[in-house]
Amino acid sequence: MPSDSSTYAIIPRPVVLTPKRGAFTLTAAATKRARHTWRGMARSIAAAKANHDVVMAPGSHTYFDHYQSRDEPKESLAIGGFTPIDGVYAFEPVPPQLSANEAKHLLGAQAQLWAEYMPNAKHAEYTAYPRMDARSKVLWSAKARRDFADFIGRLPTYLTRFDALDVNNRTITAK
Repeated sequence: MPSDSSTYAIIPRPVVLTPKRGAFTLTAAATKRARHTWRGMARSIAAAKANHDVVMAPGSHTYFDHYQSRDEPKESLAIGGFTPIDGVYAFEPVPPQLSANEAKHLLGAQAQLWAEYMPNAKHAEYTAYPRMDARSKVLWSAKARRDFADFIGRLPTYLTRFDALDVNNRTITAK
């Protein structure tokens, strides 16, 4: 595994970065790829209705490279956007437009973590955890059994485990 000072190239030259916080320009190849992806996500529900398997990935709830709070000056640099842990937990992977039979074609949901603003693995861990725990809980639990207050109440146990495993994570406290 690379040392903490390593950088990770996820896709070759997807953006042209400028020194300003959060300023970037997509390359033509990245724009073409993104356009194809956005069209695909917009068709997810239609695909499930047509009995095709899909993975849900709406930007509003699944992008972990977004800011975790609205206090951006106190946050580590991110691409933009806002995906707090309660928003991750609130995501319902099965849209109400789908019948029970159509919903069987939903294989799960993604958790995207683009690394262009993450200088090392520890930064990526901090950005992912504990939001990844919220994502997992939503995907592994029946809707009727999900309770965000209960999840937050149990979160200190998860954070203690992360510390024991040397997994960098954002500290979340109950409101």
